[in-house]
Amino acid sequence: MVAKKGTTLNKSAEIRKALGQHPSKGPAEIARLLTEQHGVPFRRKAVSSIKAKVGHKSASARKPAAPAAAQKTPAHRPQVGSAAPTATAGVATMVTNLQAYIRRVGKDDLHRLINTL
Repeated sequence: MVAKKGTTLNKSAEIRKALGQHPSKGPAEIARLLTEQHGVPFRRKAVSSIKAKVGHKSASARKPAAPAAAQKTPAHRPQVGSAAPTATAGVATMVTNLQAYIRRVGKDDLHRLINTL
C-alpha cells in the first residue's frame, strides 16, 4: 500500500503499529518493511528510538532491572557489642567475613564497593 500524494503519513504511528505486529523483528527489518509498504523512506534510527520509548510503557512486564548481586543475601556482620578478646581474633573474624562476602557477591562487586567507599 503506497501512500497517496497530498495525504499526510504519521510515520511514528506506522512504526508503533508495525512494532506491535512484528515484535520479534529488529529496527532495520521494520524500517525496510515500512519503506516497502508506504514508498516513503523510514530510518532504522527512528524505528529504534520509538521502539525504546514504547518499551518503557511496559516496564512492569519485563524482568526487574536489579543486578543479580543486589538480590543475594548480605555477608554476616558481627554484632556491635561482641568485641573479640584480642586484636588478632578480630582481624581473623573480619578476614573470614570478607571471604564469605567474596564467595556470595563476587570479587568484582567487592572492588566496586571498595572504590565507592
